[in-house]
Amino acid sequence: PLTDADGSFVGVSVLLRDVTARRQRVESIAWRATHDTLTGCINRAEFERRLGKLLRQAGDTPRKTHTLLYIDIDKFKFINDTYGHAAGDHALRSLVDVMRARIRGADTLARIGGDEFCALLYSCDAERARGIGESVRAGVESHDD
Repeated sequence: PLTDADGSFVGVSVLLRDVTARRQRVESIAWRATHDTLTGCINRAEFERRLGKLLRQAGDTPRKTHTLLYIDIDKFKFINDTYGHAAGDHALRSLVDVMRARIRGADTLARIGGDEFCALLYSCDAERARGIGESVRAGVESHDD
């Protein structure tokens, strides 16, 4: 508060600081701690955290069914060895786009290794999961160049 010589209130002084850059740095660090920078998928550590949380919750809601898809890209080492790592990186990003298009928006896709991925399909029974898994496989196979 601002006061005059008699101590009477005459106004307010406010200091504003732009913290946008600092907030963006914090968000970037948090994102990199939980995501694979090449593909944008969550990383193995974050996947394990989410899976653990889901397993702990499973006892509370026994009627819910969740499914885990394990996806291993065949011939990935061949791509890297023959065409180089840039081609391998491009192939991984393209295949992730295909996989993301075939799993549901609320599901989780994680890169857990070089050419290994997992998808957590929340509230998804076996029949529905088979259909999603087949769709992912068909999309990846049709994308095989």
